[in-house]
Amino acid sequence: MKIIIACLCLFALSCRSPRTNTQNLSSCINNKIEAFKSDSVQNPPRTITEYSYKGSKVYYIPGPCCDQYSDVFDTKCNLLGHPDGGLTGKGNGSLPGFFDEATDAKVVWKDER
Repeated sequence: MKIIIACLCLFALSCRSPRTNTQNLSSCINNKIEAFKSDSVQNPPRTITEYSYKGSKVYYIPGPCCDQYSDVFDTKCNLLGHPDGGLTGKGNGSLPGFFDEATDAKVVWKDER
């Protein structure tokens, strides 16, 4: 009986959708999240992905739609550039090779509304 209860508990825990922990993010990234939450829902939903890039932690935010640039920010929300998006889909040339050099991708927030 104990084994069945333990299995059911493990199954229930594994079915829960993961919650994003924004506690460890810088205040400026949390401010961006709050702004996204107060904006209308986008399709596809807004996300923020953390990467390691050239020895630093950065945040990639895809453009909301249709030929808009995606943004990459440092931990102080300084805009580093636009690696993709725009009319060509290749960004504005400010971060060539970003996706080849960026590692350790981790989605830190996704709009689940």
